[in-house]
Amino acid sequence: MNRPDLKVVGRIEPDEYTDPVRMLRNIADDIEQGVFGDVATIAIAMTTEHGYETFGGGRDSSLAHCGFLFNTAAQRLANIPWGGT
Repeated sequence: MNRPDLKVVGRIEPDEYTDPVRMLRNIADDIEQGVFGDVATIAIAMTTEHGYETFGGGRDSSLAHCGFLFNTAAQRLANIPWGGT
């Protein structure tokens, strides 16, 4: 049985969520397009080669409000069924 030759038609790129810059641009595009409705605050946490960084921005980006968002995110993550035992 003969197999067809495989042809390279393009590069396979990693999923966009694995590229922090692309992911942030996608989120910004979605905010501009109104996908999330009116966004008043955004809070970002990231790890770098130097440690951890956190940022907050928007009309209501006080330390208290960003802390509330990070706490809410932590609660959501704690309730995800990650699997395993």
